[in-house]
Amino acid sequence: MADGPSNVFEMYVDAGGPGFWIRRTTWGSTVSRVVGAGAFTAAPPYFGNPSMLMDVYGDDGALKDVLAAVPVPGTYKTWRSVSPPDWAVSADLRPLDDPRIATAIDLLDRRRGKSRR
Repeated sequence: MADGPSNVFEMYVDAGGPGFWIRRTTWGSTVSRVVGAGAFTAAPPYFGNPSMLMDVYGDDGALKDVLAAVPVPGTYKTWRSVSPPDWAVSADLRPLDDPRIATAIDLLDRRRGKSRR
């Protein structure tokens, strides 16, 4: 999309969906893999502000949090797309078709007052 920083929604579109890696600019030793998103219901760059989920790992590959909401995915200063960590090729990563992702998106959407149409 843009030549400069992108928000996580734009990263999602550019990546063709979930499975890409992000790092928060204020994090020093964690990295996250975006595993799912709610419905994109509006135009870019915010796409209707869909719910987004990530699995969070330490730089050493230790799982820190699962199916966590990506906070403020629409900001341009907070997140950066990063290359997969070296350990990711041998890690037991969540399958992107894991049904728990859809369940967690639905729960997050309800908490955020976003209903599926």
